[in-house]
Amino acid sequence: MRSKVQTSFAAVLISLWGCSPSDQSKSSRQPTGAEPSPKIAQNAPEPPKRSEAKAGPFGIAFGESISELDAKPVPGKSTFFEITSPPKPQADFPSVIVQAAPAVGVCWIKGLGNTFQSDDFGMSARSHVDAIESVLETKYGKPEPIDFLMSGSLWTEPRYWLMGLKQGDRHYGYHWKRLPTASSQWSHISEIYLAIVSVGSEQRVDLEYYSPKGPECDAAEKKAAAGAL
Repeated sequence: MRSKVQTSFAAVLISLWGCSPSDQSKSSRQPTGAEPSPKIAQNAPEPPKRSEAKAGPFGIAFGESISELDAKPVPGKSTFFEITSPPKPQADFPSVIVQAAPAVGVCWIKGLGNTFQSDDFGMSARSHVDAIESVLETKYGKPEPIDFLMSGSLWTEPRYWLMGLKQGDRHYGYHWKRLPTASSQWSHISEIYLAIVSVGSEQRVDLEYYSPKGPECDAAEKKAAAGAL
């Protein structure tokens, strides 16, 4: 599984994606006996809303320009951006990172969950992931489970479940690679990964969405990196 860069899961991801003011009248006086002239609207009309057909995870559509999003560059990376205000924010994923290239648009979306501390046996860590999976399954279908310990790992005892995760030997999560094809809303999503990761002494649930154009974004990132050498 490649990767790039609580407890309120009941509502998790179920929905998981002007003009200038009119000119003032030159004179407010009305001729005697004349009907008052209609008031000129002072409020600018609302800008057109983003099309629901465009919306994707956290309200971000694959292929759209990064300029359409409230984003700031990730330091040292030319194609990675932090979305400071996602169009559809989700409280359990307070931070969203995307990859986008000029000729491709957004090609990868990652939600970073809130950090928490799990027990040594990993029961709370697994329950966090499983709660999100159960919601995602209603939208994207049944995934393939990921639950393995690297061969030769020292952390084989159940009480060392969390230690295996911290050491990078253990992997737990879910992988969607056969999404429903009936809905055009998901036609630009090639894969989804959901996994528990360790961040220092804490744990976090990460959710990643991949586009078929990911390799094009990767190529743009490599080209930019080579240009700086």
